[in-house]
Amino acid sequence: MSTPMKEATKMLKLRKIITIGLLSAALSAAAAIACASETIVVQTVEVEVAREIRVVETVVVEKETIVEGETIVQTVVVEKERIVEGQTVVETVVVEKEVVVQQEVAVEVERVVTATAEPTATPPPAAGTEGLRDVPRNRTLVIAIGGQQLAPANMNLLSGGALSRIRDFANQTWLEFPFYYGHHDGEVYPWLATDWQYNDTFDEVTITFRDDIYWSDGTPFTAEDVRFTWQDLILDNPSSAFHFRLKGVIASVEKVDDYTIKLHLTQPDQRIFLVLFQENSEEQMPVLPKHIWEGKDPETFENIDIPNGWPVGTGAFKLVKAAPEALIFDRDDNWWAAKAGVAPLPQVERIVFAPAGDEQSIALRMANDDIDVQFTFQAGLYELTRVRNPKIISFKDEPFGLDPNGCMISMTMNNKVKPFDDPAVRRALNYSIDKQSVNNLAFEGAANNVGVPLAITFPGPAEYYKKIKDLIDADGTETHNPEKAAEVMEAAGYSKNEAGFWTDADGEVLNIELWNPAPGYFIMSRSGTAVVESLQRAGFDAVERRGLTGFWGKQAVGDLPSWLTWHCGSTIEPYQTYIHWHSSNSAEIGETVGYFLSAPRYENPEYDAIIDQMGAMQASPDDPEYIELFRQATEIILRDMPEIQLAEDGIINAMNTTYWTGWPTAETSDFPSHRVWAAFYQAIIRLHPTGE
Repeated sequence: MSTPMKEATKMLKLRKIITIGLLSAALSAAAAIACASETIVVQTVEVEVAREIRVVETVVVEKETIVEGETIVQTVVVEKERIVEGQTVVETVVVEKEVVVQQEVAVEVERVVTATAEPTATPPPAAGTEGLRDVPRNRTLVIAIGGQQLAPANMNLLSGGALSRIRDFANQTWLEFPFYYGHHDGEVYPWLATDWQYNDTFDEVTITFRDDIYWSDGTPFTAEDVRFTWQDLILDNPSSAFHFRLKGVIASVEKVDDYTIKLHLTQPDQRIFLVLFQENSEEQMPVLPKHIWEGKDPETFENIDIPNGWPVGTGAFKLVKAAPEALIFDRDDNWWAAKAGVAPLPQVERIVFAPAGDEQSIALRMANDDIDVQFTFQAGLYELTRVRNPKIISFKDEPFGLDPNGCMISMTMNNKVKPFDDPAVRRALNYSIDKQSVNNLAFEGAANNVGVPLAITFPGPAEYYKKIKDLIDADGTETHNPEKAAEVMEAAGYSKNEAGFWTDADGEVLNIELWNPAPGYFIMSRSGTAVVESLQRAGFDAVERRGLTGFWGKQAVGDLPSWLTWHCGSTIEPYQTYIHWHSSNSAEIGETVGYFLSAPRYENPEYDAIIDQMGAMQASPDDPEYIELFRQATEIILRDMPEIQLAEDGIINAMNTTYWTGWPTAETSDFPSHRVWAAFYQAIIRLHPTGE
């Protein structure tokens, strides 16, 4: 275990001891007040209720205090709930106070409760489901989305913001993929498709689809839907969110027969299947129904009409409500996979995506069993929430944080606007940021500090990282060094004014306006403060702008100077991440980049040539030629710093076992616990309600 991880684990254990100690002390003090009377009181109360009865079990906690030189030992009963069904429960609670003084005080309370309990009591429905058919809470999956409200009017998976819609809800409900990828076993699981095959020259890929798939409106799914989506809607549409993935890579998409397509590549490419169909960063290619999308404008079509069953998909759930307070999907009892015998109908009958506010609000709602799964908790808050509700689990118990998700927390800069168009400024900003402070605030010291966007908690990227660590150390990329930042700035012709701020040759102060998509995204909220404070201490006139409205659209068209975001890339090898900065993925200001991770708008022909060579090769950490190209590309990244990596994303995906079991864990599942990844859908359709 790394030193930061060990320290974080010790911090968490200490926090848990302190927290439980404080809780015990508070309960002891309350009990001491209650025992101040010298009178012995016995009360008997009978109540009949037609529900489960929650009674208490006692735990003894002792507390010593000093009163006028004398030691007082208080023995306090702490209550713990358990459920007793269909029987009479007699409970005696004894609170004793032993004092070495003139009089001993004792209070005994006896309560008799008679109840008739229903063995299968039904919890109330989830909030926000008013006006819909009744679905009990223990058949409803409630998923938290950060923020105060949703923007539910658009279900277009090709226009601006498509990736967010896919990640937030579509790939967990109505959007299914040809293949799913087991991130923890490296296996590919066929779903809509059954097989794929390269030709001998690796410039064609043939994909065979199932012949028993139906869209949610009953229309047969065929290869023409696939061809239409990938060729007409994506390849021939430069504004499509996935166009950048196909342009220059796929020449055309051919329908061979009703259930077979052939991808004709622009050049031999041995990793095209990996890139397009193994879901590493939600870059999988969606398939959309031709009979719905044909004749629609793919940029403006909102793809939502609940009375008519839109959006139409192949997934196990259909949209039944779209409102700012909730997105609600109900199980499609005519789901093709159940009829075809591929999978049973999910036992989840309803999924509610609820905007749950900030992290503290989500924690409180999870402790109260109002939420079943969320996306990100700070380790300490996760521990405190588990104290309140022991039925909450995560993918693994310890070390907390750093459940691998393939992402970095990054400060992204628009390389086409001042002052970020100067590589010297970008490098100086990197040296100025105290990344350990970011780590402490956002991840309680448990995150990895990585100078390039490689998710080194995965074995593949970790092997490649070893090959460039000497370059990173020589450059000092991962080290907080404001003195070196000053040297870089002065060498580039910048100077500080009387107020201590960096200015350009004309005396203009360099304004560092950092946009932060907080409070909707909690890790960003915690990171932004540390970044801005570091930059201010280094002499940069830095200010943080918080607010989520229009954020993703603005960064996509180059309307922001700098911002915090996630850089999610390959969990296998570096090419799939490094290609994000290829010039072909850039765009002029005002034009939409094809992929939000290309938003820095970095352009460098030297870098492009190296990436092109890497793309033509089979990746291997043992191939000297490939590693040499990888090192050359890394040297350019360190020199030009198109983006600053703050920390490897380390999050805890809390899952509540009060109503559902079968959650993905390190011991039980090859699928991820990160709900934004497509393969989490495979976990959802396998969940089981408790009590069965």
